[in-house]
Amino acid sequence: MLRPSSIFFKTLFFCASFFIFSCGNNSGSDPHLSIEEIEELTEINLVGKWKIRRPASAFGKSASGLKNELCNLDEIEFFEDGSYLLLVSTVASGGDDKKIYRGKYGIAYTEANNEITLTRIVLMDENYNTSSTVPEVGTIATLTELDLTSTNISFTVVFGEGTSTFCTTGTAMELSGEKSEAIAPDANEDSNHAKLTKAWRLIQISATVEGTTDPNGTQQNLCYFLEGERQDRCEDDNGNIAEDCPYASSLTLLISEYGTYLFTFYNASGNILSEELGDWRWRETTPSYTEFEVKAPDETYSESSTVIYVRSITESTLTLREISQEEDEEGNAITLYLDYEFQLASSPYQNTECSTND
Repeated sequence: MLRPSSIFFKTLFFCASFFIFSCGNNSGSDPHLSIEEIEELTEINLVGKWKIRRPASAFGKSASGLKNELCNLDEIEFFEDGSYLLLVSTVASGGDDKKIYRGKYGIAYTEANNEITLTRIVLMDENYNTSSTVPEVGTIATLTELDLTSTNISFTVVFGEGTSTFCTTGTAMELSGEKSEAIAPDANEDSNHAKLTKAWRLIQISATVEGTTDPNGTQQNLCYFLEGERQDRCEDDNGNIAEDCPYASSLTLLISEYGTYLFTFYNASGNILSEELGDWRWRETTPSYTEFEVKAPDETYSESSTVIYVRSITESTLTLREISQEEDEEGNAITLYLDYEFQLASSPYQNTECSTND
């Protein structure tokens, strides 16, 4: 029986350039701009993926006596819909121990002497109401002393109580970073790129195998895949899995315009069980936007050598194909074709096939 081991899903277990707007504590704003125009310029500059530099050496070692570890903020991505992705890692692990936080963000301004200044960005949980008053402190993190342009950012960050099981909270760090380039900034609105960069839900997997006589060689479906994820997540060092370790019921794939992909596995109640973050980029092909490469954060694209083919795509459906060279149980060279079918993550879905989710 074949199982995707080195292929895409298993391996990943897993703006406008003419606007420059500085909004640090010591810089005001163009007095001729309205608050609405300033908010629009801020969001244009803010949206995207920011790679954050490691802090000063004072945070290069674990502090003794702390409940949890000091954390580095490795990268943060802001989306147009008011959501964000935050990747942090513990200092003591040298960046190996990582955690992802997701939610919504709020932006606060102050007005004094006819000048409007960006004062803070709060990173909240996913149930945050963006139309409400911006809190003084973010449940996940609070960014202050901000200086923002279309390509660079600097700020002071304090992690909030929502990170207390992983990070030490209340410790201020001064950080800076650069915005990653958009993957295809010139892509048309009706292109594959524009259709691909959104959140999808995996609803089916099918396999085709060439070069084997194994009758089980094409056995592959979504239930089999979710069972493999449970084994990866729940198996201890002795190969044992606790009976009460839950199965994933569904998973989503977020693909961003700035080269991020994120797999998220949910239980039957919709709670997150695990997440895997990675990078992607288009290959140069004719026609454009039909093949892309993926890799884990600590890999290069040449090390990963994983190519994904866009078989079909609409505004609400997506089929991706991965081709892998494998060996069957008899050692014969075979070619495995895996097709992954998606629907929009926001569309209704219920997993009725996998009995393991009862």
